[in-house]
Amino acid sequence: FSFGDTAYEGSLPGLGVHVDDVAGIAATPSNTGYWVLQANGQVTGFGDAPNLAQFSPLPEASGAIRYVAIASTSDGQGYWAVTNFGQVFAVGDAHWLGNSSYNPSSLVSIVPAGNNAGYWIVGSNGAIFGQGNAASYGSLPSLGIVPTFPIVGAAPTVSSPASPAPPPT
Repeated sequence: FSFGDTAYEGSLPGLGVHVDDVAGIAATPSNTGYWVLQANGQVTGFGDAPNLAQFSPLPEASGAIRYVAIASTSDGQGYWAVTNFGQVFAVGDAHWLGNSSYNPSSLVSIVPAGNNAGYWIVGSNGAIFGQGNAASYGSLPSLGIVPTFPIVGAAPTVSSPASPAPPPT
């Protein structure tokens, strides 16, 4: 479904694919396409999301390991996907910058740094782990905050433009 001025580009059921395990969706920078990630690692592109080489889907027998989130590169020519155990997979022009080994099975999201040279991996307790040049700005556990309910996702903030240089004196 689409809302507001967002265009409907397609869906897995629209392709005749029965799914009950959609783990995430990532929009392309143009906002005219997206990738849909299933928990087994299958990724399907719609609109202007390019069909990229896929990583091997997880076998059904993998038990507790599942993909949990997907994030687009800034130019829409690649994406990262992360499992609940912190394994990161890079496709297209996304660069692999490291995994997280924190508290296996509790990771829930991946958020790209705007320059494709870093990403944050987010835990269900609000812990945030930077990879590449994704700087650390703190996390809920570092502030002594224990969420009442598990964190289920994360989104990037929009960077503000650089402050203008002060006038010469």
